[in-house]
Amino acid sequence: MRDLVFLRFCAIALATFGPLAACSDKSADRDKDGEISGDERAIAAGIKQLTPMKPGLWKVEVKFNRAEIDGFSEGKKQELLAKMSKAASSSRCLSKYDAINPPASLYGGSGAGKCRYRSFDVSAGKTDIAISCVRDNLATLDTDLSGSSSDTNFSFAAKSALRLPMIGQINLSGTAAGTYAGECGTK
Repeated sequence: MRDLVFLRFCAIALATFGPLAACSDKSADRDKDGEISGDERAIAAGIKQLTPMKPGLWKVEVKFNRAEIDGFSEGKKQELLAKMSKAASSSRCLSKYDAINPPASLYGGSGAGKCRYRSFDVSAGKTDIAISCVRDNLATLDTDLSGSSSDTNFSFAAKSALRLPMIGQINLSGTAAGTYAGECGTK
């Protein structure tokens, strides 16, 4: 999670101040623990606060509009796209901690299983995220998201590779949009 805080901080710092040497050296490691926390990066850069996602209820809507899979009729593909879009969409309450360190499952959806980041880069107003999710130790879903984000919304192009035993790989593409919907428990 420290890496995620570091990446979000560097992205915001780079977008705000241009090239920033503090994001690539170890001189900011004030507590000498071998890792540079988001707070240490902020101090080194002279920034008082990282701008995280807004804590509260987030609604994420995924719409897959294209599936590449052999042996499926167009009707079956449309059925699969609808099911995958529903499984990938979710509502989630983000704590203050989660707002600074968004869990990979936020982008993987409620049906994705255990998710982890392969990469997370926010720079120059652009966001690129890659996640891998495993469900029931059988199905794997690798998703690449690219687009823009702020503290109250995000909008991404989504490309996913779903691997299922006995079926093989299904390539999916579409969009993912997230919106801050208010305080948790209010909507």
